[in-house]
Amino acid sequence: MMQTLTSLQNGERSISTPFHIALPDGSALSCTETLRLLPGKRLVMRAEHQGEPVLAKIFFDARHLGKELDGYAILRNTGVATPALLADYPVGQGGICLYQFIDNAESLDALWLTASTAKKALLLDKLLPALQQCYQQQVLQKDLHLGNFLLQDDTLFVLDPASCATFGAENEQQANLALLLAQLPFADWQPGLEKIQAAFAVTADSHLTLLAQQQWQQRQHQYLKKIFRECSDVADIGMESLRILCRRTQLTDSLAARLRDPASLIDGATVLKNGNSAKVFLTEIDGRKLVVKQYINKDWLRKIRRAFRPSRAARSWYYSHALAFSGIAVPAPVALVEQKTGPFVTSAWYICEYCDGEDLLRSWQEREPTVEELSCLHTLFLTLRIIRTSHGDMKASNLLSTGGTISLIDYDGAREHNNLPSLHRAIAADKQRFLQNWAANPALQHKLAELLDV
Repeated sequence: MMQTLTSLQNGERSISTPFHIALPDGSALSCTETLRLLPGKRLVMRAEHQGEPVLAKIFFDARHLGKELDGYAILRNTGVATPALLADYPVGQGGICLYQFIDNAESLDALWLTASTAKKALLLDKLLPALQQCYQQQVLQKDLHLGNFLLQDDTLFVLDPASCATFGAENEQQANLALLLAQLPFADWQPGLEKIQAAFAVTADSHLTLLAQQQWQQRQHQYLKKIFRECSDVADIGMESLRILCRRTQLTDSLAARLRDPASLIDGATVLKNGNSAKVFLTEIDGRKLVVKQYINKDWLRKIRRAFRPSRAARSWYYSHALAFSGIAVPAPVALVEQKTGPFVTSAWYICEYCDGEDLLRSWQEREPTVEELSCLHTLFLTLRIIRTSHGDMKASNLLSTGGTISLIDYDGAREHNNLPSLHRAIAADKQRFLQNWAANPALQHKLAELLDV
């Protein structure tokens, strides 16, 4: 199929591959796979040009094209490895850049997810010298995150030239390093900070940590604003009296049909919990196991009281994303459905992936906690304190273990705290509620109390 930039721009998110684009020099670009899509702004494709694989960046306006080309010239001048710009074409109101395709490479963010502590140190040993090289030429990457770096064998490639710019003040470099630190899981902040301090002449670690916390809060705020509307990660497929939000990567025709008829979600399902105001059941759609929590407002008093605040399902949607963004393991959120009568939410559904882990109470009655589990538990409480969030119901059945990781579920009582005294009281209550699970095992309870420093 032959496409133009105008037809691609009008296609919004419904762009089918493969397709071809005629280039000004008479050649054709064959696009086979969509790698990134920002509707109305940019499209990144795996493609083929004159028999060679390329990475094609398609820009729908001249401003973004110019920013890309200017950034590439700046980045190339630093001498760091970056995919070569093979050709660029003005097309219509925008243009196309063709880059060398780096095959058999992995992004640092993907590598980081499964890396050991020693491997993470090696990845930083690759990354930090590249940043040094850029800083020496007064160049920084304003959108500095691990996904903008590729590792192929022993070579690190710097990506995203459009985010590269020159700087003059030293505090801009420090803010950039703080942004890098802010991208790492909290458990990696201290070793990451030590690596940064060893590589750069930066100010006191407390100042860099404070800057990183501010950067992290800004990133989280921007991210959580987007999860309640149409965006690159979330599809809004609501209709009439139904508000429906679904993670775009999870959305299928079958799931969409069930979400638009939420009462059907329980058809053929296994009920896990049948309470007065909430029902939890396990269902299967497209061969995937999903857990559905249905919240019911049975009387008008509850409906009126809840009309002026987010539904409990919306709170679960919010906190599942907030906790996952913070590096806490949670069953992946899939969808949020709210059924309304006027301004009143009469029923709401929160859907997440099924976690096949076993709850800690049952697991630890039969065996001792593993080293990995204890580490996860310590990191969990540390992270909750850092992000100023309490869970509110830290019973062992809300913690599911696979042996190597612990996932946190049930966010009905979760709360963010604006002041430290409130946070400290709530976290202390979470710890005490968690320790109550082991009242029949004083030795384990004492061990856990020491771990959590109660």
